[in-house]
Amino acid sequence: MGESEDKLLEIWEKHRTTFEGSTEDIERVEQAVKSIVASPSSSSGQKEVEEKSETDLRREIDNMGIPEKIKLAMFGPKAARMILISDKNRMVQDCVLQNPRLSIAEVEEFALNPNTPEQVLRIITNNRDWVKTQSMKRALLFNPKTPVDSSLKFLKLMPTNDLRRIARSKNLPQVLASSAQRLLTVRSKKPT
Repeated sequence: MGESEDKLLEIWEKHRTTFEGSTEDIERVEQAVKSIVASPSSSSGQKEVEEKSETDLRREIDNMGIPEKIKLAMFGPKAARMILISDKNRMVQDCVLQNPRLSIAEVEEFALNPNTPEQVLRIITNNRDWVKTQSMKRALLFNPKTPVDSSLKFLKLMPTNDLRRIARSKNLPQVLASSAQRLLTVRSKKPT
């Protein structure tokens, strides 16, 4: 069993108790997770997904059940991950973030997207490997859905120009804007 399969089982165990659905649904998803773990290398379905246009792919994903979405999130291509990250099911979102082919550039795209769920943004901000770069911190700060407590961690690390933009922004939480303004005031009083 590979690392991806271990992660998938770990995600299922984590979300099993919060899964909404009948006992039959839970058993069906559990069976699907086990079958995915048993045969993760079925790439024929992935090739089909890679060849579809975005609208066709979105339509097909909308018609998928949770087990199919989980498999696609865990092993699918970038186009599918970009759609599935906004899925309402947290288990699907977690599987996208555990995909072994997920790149930091994709994670930054998630951070820039204002439609990315707050829970996903919180996971991104708590992953040290993903928030090493200044551009990632900036993307998270300028996303209005990023939780304020997570955003405040990065505020002191921002250059003055970004702090000015944050302080003037009407799209960001007022707490963040006023904290940026206070930080600007402190920086302007420091001797250079």
